[in-house]
Amino acid sequence: MKKCIYAIGLLFSFSVSVFAMQHPDMNLEIYPKAKQGMKKVVYLLEKKEKEEDYKLEIKFGKDLVVDDNLHHFLGGKLEEKDVKGWGYPYYIFSGDSQMAQTLMAFPLGSEREKRVYYPTATKILPYHSKLPLVLYVPEDVKVEVSLWNRMQEIKEVSR
Repeated sequence: MKKCIYAIGLLFSFSVSVFAMQHPDMNLEIYPKAKQGMKKVVYLLEKKEKEEDYKLEIKFGKDLVVDDNLHHFLGGKLEEKDVKGWGYPYYIFSGDSQMAQTLMAFPLGSEREKRVYYPTATKILPYHSKLPLVLYVPEDVKVEVSLWNRMQEIKEVSR
């Protein structure tokens, strides 16, 4: 039985040129338009050798002014759909603003802006450079995509 370890390699910010390249044979117009109050976020992945050794982690959050307690949103759902007639996947995120936090006391004025996440919507997807990663999210939600790379395999020790 083989077990794999994926070491995080937040190798690049996905707003950089890696995703700014257009796939010559991909028509992004086949994807639905964003509904009112939503935005369409598209990532185009560069070709990699042994793409099966890579994974994408998608996280959703909002930038809020909060104290140093631990905060997270209670809701959050990522739904996968297919482009009709094409079968290409895209994802729709939905979540409410109900938040949970620890109840420690912090001095007044210690609030700062930080990202509060929807942990129930975090998803790990396979890396597939032939298709764009298309997400629909509310306008106030931020998307973070991290690249994970398998660094080594751990083999079972026989006894």
